[in-house]
Amino acid sequence: MSNNRNDILKVIGIVSMTFDHIGMMLFPHIFWFRIIGRIAFPIFAYHIAIGVKHTKSIAKYALRVFIFACLTQPIYKLAVGNGLNIMFDLFIGIVVLGLIRQNKKEYLALAGLVAFAWPMCNQGYGWYGTGCMIAFYYMDEDVKMASIVFIALSTVAAFYSPYYVQGFAIFALPFILLKTNISIKVPKYLFYVYYPVHLLAIHFVGIKIF
Repeated sequence: MSNNRNDILKVIGIVSMTFDHIGMMLFPHIFWFRIIGRIAFPIFAYHIAIGVKHTKSIAKYALRVFIFACLTQPIYKLAVGNGLNIMFDLFIGIVVLGLIRQNKKEYLALAGLVAFAWPMCNQGYGWYGTGCMIAFYYMDEDVKMASIVFIALSTVAAFYSPYYVQGFAIFALPFILLKTNISIKVPKYLFYVYYPVHLLAIHFVGIKIF
């Protein structure tokens, strides 16, 4: 899987995320903003899975995401309110996948424990988010099964979301599976910086308009 293709996915994920937060923070009555926004998380979950597979140091990867999660949290609390920002879900995903990557019974058991305990600590993507990252982690080995698991997870999650909106996350799958020759390179830390900045920008736009 080429870096260029991954960069295209990052751009799609960022655009989708921006629509989602504009809808959530400024236009909650316009439902299609949230529908477009459902594409974002699976794309980021996919990148976490790919990142864990290819990183030379899972510890450094996890630490980097954790640091940015902590730096983003004050802005997230100001702009969105209670709860933890998405980077904490991604951090837990890295921890779980890192344990799975060890391929030892004791580490697999610990991975299961972390995945089970995390939803009790945070009301974010919880079991759904971790489940998606695990499914995508095995996508290189069995695309069909990973896709089926992702669709099943999104379908179940839909019943726990307002107006079944999480079910629209399945539309991220064609973007993840799509093969393209288009070449786009984006800065390595684009998402880490863009995430808090765009939340802050939308927050202040909301203050000015409303």
